[in-house]
Amino acid sequence: MRWTSGCRKQNRKDHVYRLIELTGTSTTSIGDAVNMAIKRAHKTLKNLNLCQFQAGETHGDINKGKTDHRQVADVRTSWR
Repeated sequence: MRWTSGCRKQNRKDHVYRLIELTGTSTTSIGDAVNMAIKRAHKTLKNLNLCQFQAGETHGDINKGKTDHRQVADVRTSWR
């Protein structure tokens, strides 16, 4: 898996980025699970300037033949 960090619009020369992995869950959609993870991280991390994210594994529950709960693991994001 290839990972590039930082905003594409900014010059990345000589910058150092922090990288974290998050896990988000949702009963609605995979996209909501990713948004929940990023939204929660944004509340607690200083200087979180989210430029990119990459979602790795997705998991879910099936209940009565329908998807019931979704989990996205390895949501990686970076900031300076």
